[in-house]
Amino acid sequence: MIDHILKKTTFSILSRRLNQDTLRHKVISHNIANVNTRGYQAKDVVFDDVLQRTARQLEMSVSKPNHMKTTPLSEGQVIDTPDQELKNGINNVDVDEQMIALAKNQLDFDFSATHLKRLFASLKLSITGTNRG
Repeated sequence: MIDHILKKTTFSILSRRLNQDTLRHKVISHNIANVNTRGYQAKDVVFDDVLQRTARQLEMSVSKPNHMKTTPLSEGQVIDTPDQELKNGINNVDVDEQMIALAKNQLDFDFSATHLKRLFASLKLSITGTNRG
């Protein structure tokens, strides 16, 4: 039963979202680190785009009228940003854009981590009957 809870519910979705946010953080940090590298092409992670494209292609099947089949989430795909102009005369990395993306990603990560922590606290409470240590 615990296996079902951890693999087929919000726990799994949030865990994958944290993995995706971690990947995006690494990519953005790599872009910032290479801001002065001549010819470097900024990278990005496409997760939401891949998910939306995949969702449109899926045929949903239901076993009961109120049930929907769940689908696996993509972990994200690292891509080069498409043919952007040189932002700083050296490469296409815009530090300001990257810092904004990093801050947004941190907020996304914090939200998912906080929500996951609360779900584990709820699970612990339902198992032990107490919320203490």
